Amino acid sequence: MKNRQVSSSAIFREEQRFTQPWLWALLLGGLAVSLAAAYPLIVKFQQIDCPVPLSLWLSIVFPPALMLLIITLFALTRLATEVRPEGIAVSFRPLQFQPKLIPFSEIADYQSVTYRPILEYGGWGIRRGRTGYAYNVSGNRGLLLTLKGGKTFLIGSQQPERLKAAMDSAFRSRPVG
Repeated sequence: MKNRQVSSSAIFREEQRFTQPWLWALLLGGLAVSLAAAYPLIVKFQQIDCPVPLSLWLSIVFPPALMLLIITLFALTRLATEVRPEGIAVSFRPLQFQPKLIPFSEIADYQSVTYRPILEYGGWGIRRGRTGYAYNVSGNRGLLLTLKGGKTFLIGSQQPERLKAAMDSAFRSRPVG
């Protein structure tokens, strides 16, 4: 795999994707509706042997093309979490080119939590809630970091206990000073 910046000293690594069946049904349903709406127009213009004006052609092609672009973006999106000796790194590829590293020196506390994605953060993705940011792709469990400034940073995880155990191990063995 190209362009992966995986730390060779990572204590823990998790990569997640959008895998919810309801989400894929919604996306593929949107594509089907946009194709079903475009098809009769294309057939009609072929039957009357009339050139299609560019503006109309774009209005026929744009919705399915947009849906394909959105589906591709969801298919390529990955939430990668790494616990490293210097801190925890998260990236939401391909939307983020560089991982966001939160050094242990900025973390006041952390805990494994069950949360309500829609009520607390407005859903999944890179989200902003009342007290801080959340990076999540599915589920309702994760690691909640409380930063020294009082803000929080939630990292969704399918393995929150393993993530917390890796944080415990890295936090204990970090250099002090």
